[in-house]
Amino acid sequence: MRILWDLDSELPSLIGCAVDFNQVFGNLLRNAAEAMLEMKEMEIRIRTQHVPPHVIRIVIEDRGPGVPQHLRERIFQPFFSTKTASTANSHGMGMGIGLHHCRELLLRYRGTLVCEGAPEGGARFVIDLPLSKHCHA
Repeated sequence: MRILWDLDSELPSLIGCAVDFNQVFGNLLRNAAEAMLEMKEMEIRIRTQHVPPHVIRIVIEDRGPGVPQHLRERIFQPFFSTKTASTANSHGMGMGIGLHHCRELLLRYRGTLVCEGAPEGGARFVIDLPLSKHCHA
């Protein structure tokens, strides 16, 4: 698997709880990897940027099959999953709580998480986090 990084070198610092962000990014990256299990070329692109004046944007794209447009909001509902038996695992993966949990964690920081189609195919998850001085947990 190839991971491509496009990181904004002028990105302001983001203050938050590392455990929350680890859970969000870990879940999104795991989902991206699982979505590409059947693909010949596995690639994840991670981009960060400062959206003036007060937002940090993080974009995670994969080259998997993508998420159909009519499901792009529904995937954030608890217990909804698009994973099949071949992409779910015996550890409870595919139960439909991961993306819901990610969105709830980001809401603590007044952040947003949306799903879009990636230009080259696959899924694109966009996180917008307002710059703030404290954790909203």
